[in-house]
Amino acid sequence: MLANDGTAQYFVSSISRRTGDLTPLTLKGIVSRSKSIQNLLKQISKITTLELPVLLLGSPGVGKGEFARLIHENSRRASHDFVTIECEGLTPERLSQELQYNSTEMMSRGGGTLYLSDIALLSKEMQSTLLKILNTGMWTIKTDDHEEKVYADLRVVCGSESSLAELANNPNLRKDFFLRFSVCPLVVPGLDKRKEDIPELVDIILEDIKSRGMNIGISSTAIDFLQNKVNWEGHVTELQTLILRAAIFCESLKIRAQDLMIEDTRPESVNDEDARLRELLKSWEGSKADLATRLGISLRTLYRRIEHLEKPEDEEGTAEPSGPTAASASL
Repeated sequence: MLANDGTAQYFVSSISRRTGDLTPLTLKGIVSRSKSIQNLLKQISKITTLELPVLLLGSPGVGKGEFARLIHENSRRASHDFVTIECEGLTPERLSQELQYNSTEMMSRGGGTLYLSDIALLSKEMQSTLLKILNTGMWTIKTDDHEEKVYADLRVVCGSESSLAELANNPNLRKDFFLRFSVCPLVVPGLDKRKEDIPELVDIILEDIKSRGMNIGISSTAIDFLQNKVNWEGHVTELQTLILRAAIFCESLKIRAQDLMIEDTRPESVNDEDARLRELLKSWEGSKADLATRLGISLRTLYRRIEHLEKPEDEEGTAEPSGPTAASASL
């Protein structure tokens, strides 16, 4: 799109440089058909060139690490290392060892980006160390034999499963540490907020599966099933697991909807069971007998439950109980 002065403008996929010009974002492996991801990319485009800490918020499985890498690959540090370290039990000594093992350049003047997976698990000692790194560009490593000052030219990006409000009220987080890392908070949306991205995400997953020697496709009804799926507690990670499992066990060259209908062992209420049966009936491509077998119930029980679903709500109060077998059956 052209601005009034005739210059090109990039909106979602752009970085606002300090000089004012706009350069397209590098979107390696990032699917952005959904409005929620486009909005996130707009926010990322404003902070990639800044040497500020970034805090990525979101549930497990939404892909915080991928967006941390996206920030790195669109910064001046893109040609340097990107290192991910788990926060639980992290000490200054272990951080030094991890960086020396994974990225010697981070221990010098030409460093990269450090991604810490869950900021809420950092000890107060580690919080103090990170603040010192950000304030001075170096920290002191103490061993039994000596004390050493180590340079650290790095940008720190942190992830958290907690909300910003929960972090603000977390007694284990130092106030000055929280304030330093809450300047650039970005919320990574869950898969339930970006269902338009599912077909392209599936294509990427299938390409990865193909590289492992399994050449398999997916049917349109299977895609419909995934996009109509109500609960995505594991988000993108759950989608990856579901597709890989279906690819391994399906009996054709294309994943069908029924290949994705994996038995859920969590207890469900009657309403949950009814909702799930409706979902299955929309996408099921086989016979009712096969569906009953998949659900582990008799064909008679299946028809009874379908009949129950088709009854108007005002008739349900006078309907006879469907029996202990149907009531206890779990989808």
